[in-house]
Amino acid sequence: ITQVSRERIRDEVLNILKTPKPSVGLKLMEQTGLLTHTLPEVAQLRDVKLNPELHPEGTALEHSYIATDSLPEKAPESVRWAALFHDIGKAEAVNLDRAVRADHHARLGADGLADLLKSRLCLTKDVADQVEFLVRNHMKPWFTPTFNRQTARAWLGRMTDEQVEGLLMLHKADAHSGNPTLSRPQNGNVQWVRDLRAEMKSDPEANRPLANRLIDGAFLTKLGFKPSKLLGEIIDDAY
Repeated sequence: ITQVSRERIRDEVLNILKTPKPSVGLKLMEQTGLLTHTLPEVAQLRDVKLNPELHPEGTALEHSYIATDSLPEKAPESVRWAALFHDIGKAEAVNLDRAVRADHHARLGADGLADLLKSRLCLTKDVADQVEFLVRNHMKPWFTPTFNRQTARAWLGRMTDEQVEGLLMLHKADAHSGNPTLSRPQNGNVQWVRDLRAEMKSDPEANRPLANRLIDGAFLTKLGFKPSKLLGEIIDDAY
């Protein structure tokens, strides 16, 4: 495998992800050791045991396999890669002794992911950036109905239609990969997001620039916080 080009590896894995049941090919990669050599961030998820009440499938790796199987045939390339990589942050979260639910795993998994995908698998910048976006935001649809409408509008207003649909596609696959009694209500979350998105498009007032934020990067810097990418993400999450 060390003699095979990165582009060839990318194409072969993508061919697997485009099959009706990618888990078959991915499990063969795992059994032969190819997964560890080509996608070590995914392979290490075999050692991440999940909360059995939320994930009867057992490990984060099995969960990821089921997620790739649960995507619709029309799923674009970026969503297929995101389904495979969406939980890689859980390995780091466990290593950091975080909770079983691996809070913040989305951010941990997304940080630096686009660069990794471009260098390791030669994904295009556009696809790699979309995968990182999807992984970073994949938990938000679980909680959107708890957002106030201004926060939800601000969040949706920063996304393209393609990003919204890709995120909802990934969300449904993620939900389908866990406890079915918990995944069924997520259909309501998907519809809630789509209804709000449609409302925003039909309401000219929804497209006005948002009022200036009371707390922004400049304000926090004056208070002594060091400017960083993480600080900006926290501000974005707050609004």
